[in-house]
Amino acid sequence: MESRREALDKFRSTQQEKLRLRIALQEFLRGQELPEAVREEYECYLRKRRRPAAEELIQAGEVAGLKILKDRKILDLNFLDFYLERARACGQTEVVAWLLGLKYREGFAEKDYEL
Repeated sequence: MESRREALDKFRSTQQEKLRLRIALQEFLRGQELPEAVREEYECYLRKRRRPAAEELIQAGEVAGLKILKDRKILDLNFLDFYLERARACGQTEVVAWLLGLKYREGFAEKDYEL
């Protein structure tokens, strides 16, 4: 396992977006012991890559990671249907159940159904 410093250096230097995304997710979700500036750097990157970050967590079945992204307002709720379809396609039943609950609680909040 590489150190946090090595992970940060690799995140900053690699040109492979998939690798950058994995490092940012892993490090951001790993911890509160990150220095504030480093946490903000990862968070800023994840905000720019909201949908791919969510897709990565969905494929891995990482409900806890999705919850963290939601709590930090990184998870884009406008894509709930897309996320649900991805989770179904990946066979991630636990993620599907969590997303359905999220859609039920928050997915309809911004719509106006007035007659």
